[in-house]
Amino acid sequence: PPRPRPPRRLGPEHPRLVVDSGICVRLDRHLVDDDAAVKSATAPAKPAPQNTATVRATGEFQCSADDLFDFLTNPQKIPMWSRNPAQMAPEVGAEVSLFGGNIRGKVEKVDRPKGFTMSWRAPTWPEDLYGQLEAQLNQGSNSTTLSLTLRGVPVGKEDETETNVMAALSFDRKPSA
Repeated sequence: PPRPRPPRRLGPEHPRLVVDSGICVRLDRHLVDDDAAVKSATAPAKPAPQNTATVRATGEFQCSADDLFDFLTNPQKIPMWSRNPAQMAPEVGAEVSLFGGNIRGKVEKVDRPKGFTMSWRAPTWPEDLYGQLEAQLNQGSNSTTLSLTLRGVPVGKEDETETNVMAALSFDRKPSA
């Protein structure tokens, strides 16, 4: 059968989706004291308090929210954007393994096709530290906005995390001022 095509990301040249001075992607980071985000169902014990940050990314995709949700959560389609095998099911409690097992977690909440929440652990993070990724999809008339919020990112790992998330979903970086 023909291979499904990934949703097409709308670039800054699309005049109806202009955000932040002609760029279709907005990034911002906020340092937070985020003990709750560090704690997760997949964490075996409550870790010592960590200084954490929140990384956000937003992009526009020319597809329906249903199609984008499936593209983000279907283990047969995830390799189209992650370039690696994946384990994922849009069901509460499902184990998640992305990017060849480098990202691990569990699905915590599902509201198809509006979004999902999962715990998130990267291999470069302190042992037993889990963040929380919230993916929100907002269906527009011709496109869907994907907003990602990753809470519980260790301070000092924000740039690495931001770069990896942006590269995985082919987001463009916001130009520096």
